[in-house]
Amino acid sequence: MAKQGGALLNTVMSLLLSSAHLLLSVAVIFSLAYLLGRPILTASLPGGETATHLAYAEWLNHYFPEVPNWNPQVAAGVSLRNGTAIASHLLAVVVVRAGNLPIPEALRLVSFLTLPATALGIYLLGWSVSRRQTVGLIAAVFYLVAPISWTWVADGGLYSLSLGLVFLPFALASFDRYLNLRLSQ
Repeated sequence: MAKQGGALLNTVMSLLLSSAHLLLSVAVIFSLAYLLGRPILTASLPGGETATHLAYAEWLNHYFPEVPNWNPQVAAGVSLRNGTAIASHLLAVVVVRAGNLPIPEALRLVSFLTLPATALGIYLLGWSVSRRQTVGLIAAVFYLVAPISWTWVADGGLYSLSLGLVFLPFALASFDRYLNLRLSQ
């Protein structure tokens, strides 16, 4: 009976320490992202295609949630849904509707949040692969301090690329967990 109580206490303590490390890591990731990426939130929208991105977001905001396949405002028939990756624009429209923000501000916020979200995914991937949370945190910090991470959004305005990258580390972490379960059977 005493062994079971000791094992339960160890499990609870381990869970509490892991949770505290996770919360601290999230705080470090978002603080570092804000420190490094504040210009994304305050400066003008970057990139040579910014006007196109703003126009797509405006069009989607006008028609959301019933977005037509073809843009009726363009006589030649430009596809709203098939021509450009629009997930970042749709997410900006959701932020506009939920937070009552102007579209440029919402696009700025969404593009900024892709960076700490990707870093959080890298943290989870590093934790999953190495079984060490500190390794995951180091990997996330390295991602955030690498200039190329910021260049896609801060200099190029590649909003869809940045949003798509968020899902990669989560997918890899899921694949890692799946392989570990299959190999342990």
